[in-house]
Amino acid sequence: MNSTANNLDNEIEIIRSKTVVKNVVEELKLYISYYAKNGFRSIDLYPYSPVQVSMTVTDAEALEKGFTIRMKLDSDSTLNVSAAIPNGKKDREEMEKRFNSLPGIWVTPVGTLIFTFPQYETVANEEIGEVKEIEVIISRPSVVAKKCLANLDVQPSSKRTSTSIISISYKNSNKQYGEDFVNKLIEVYNWNANNSKNEIAEKTKEFIDERLQIINGELGSTEQQLQVFKQDAGLTNLNSDAQLALTENSAYEKKRVETEMQLSLIHYLSECVNEPQSRNRALPMNIGLEDKSLSELIVQYNQLIADRNRLSRTSSENNPAFVTLNGNIQSMLSS
Repeated sequence: MNSTANNLDNEIEIIRSKTVVKNVVEELKLYISYYAKNGFRSIDLYPYSPVQVSMTVTDAEALEKGFTIRMKLDSDSTLNVSAAIPNGKKDREEMEKRFNSLPGIWVTPVGTLIFTFPQYETVANEEIGEVKEIEVIISRPSVVAKKCLANLDVQPSSKRTSTSIISISYKNSNKQYGEDFVNKLIEVYNWNANNSKNEIAEKTKEFIDERLQIINGELGSTEQQLQVFKQDAGLTNLNSDAQLALTENSAYEKKRVETEMQLSLIHYLSECVNEPQSRNRALPMNIGLEDKSLSELIVQYNQLIADRNRLSRTSSENNPAFVTLNGNIQSMLSS
C-alpha cells in the first residue's frame, strides 16, 4: 500500500474515532433529544423545540442510565415538567416542577437542568403543527456517540489508491440532523489538524528563540574578548588590520561558518529525536538546512508524528493504524 493510501487510512481512523464523534455529540448537544407525539408516533423535533433543556456534559456522562422529561407548555407560557429521575441502578424517583416563567432552573439528584425558550423563532412542525407537549430524552454522550458511529460512513471517494479525497455520509431520517452532524464532524477534524500544524510552528519558534539566545551570547562574548585583547596589546584601533584579514580569508571564513551552521543544525535535530521527552514532538521546519533530502525527511517525519499524536488522542495503542505509525516512525529514526 503506498503512502497516500496509508495517510488516507490514518485520516479515516481519526474521523471515525470515538473521541472525535463524541466531541460532535457534545458540541451539538445531541445527547438531549426532543420528541412530540403524533398519535402513536414520536416525531423528532430537531433542530427546533419550543423549549430547550440544558444539562452539562459532565452531569450527563455521569448518568447511570438515560431518563425522560415530559414538558407541557400552556398558553400563558407556564411550563409543567415531570420526570422519572434515576435513583440507583433500578430505582427511579418521580419528580415534578412548575415554572411560571422561563428561564427556569431545576436542581435534581443527577444534576441541574435549565429550561429556556430558544433564541431562534420557533418553527411549527410540518406534521403536527404547533407543539405544546414535548418529550425530552437525556442520555450519556458516550452512549449517543456509539450509536452515531454505527450510522457514520467514512471511506475513500474512489477505489483508486492514488485518491486523497474522503467521502463522509450519515444515515438519519432527519435530514437536518445528518447535515449538521457531518458539518460539525469536519469542523472538529479540521480543528484537530490545525492544532497539529500549530505544534510544528511552536517547535520552530522555540528553536529560533533558542538560537537567537545562543547567537546573542556568542556575539557578546566575542566583543568582550576583542576589547580585552586591545587593552592587553595597547591598541586603540584594529579596524584596518581586521579589514585586511577579513578580505583575505572571507571565502574560507564564509564556507567554514556555513558548514558549522549546518553541522549545528543537524546536531540539534539529532538531539531532538534522541531525547525521550521529545520523542513524540514535531521537529522544527524551515530552519536553514541546505540538504533538501533531509528537509523532505523532516516533513515526512512531522506528518507521521502529527498523525500519531492525533490518533493517540482518539484510539488505543493497540489500534492497527497506531501500531503501523509507530513502526514507520521507528524505521525513520533507525535509518
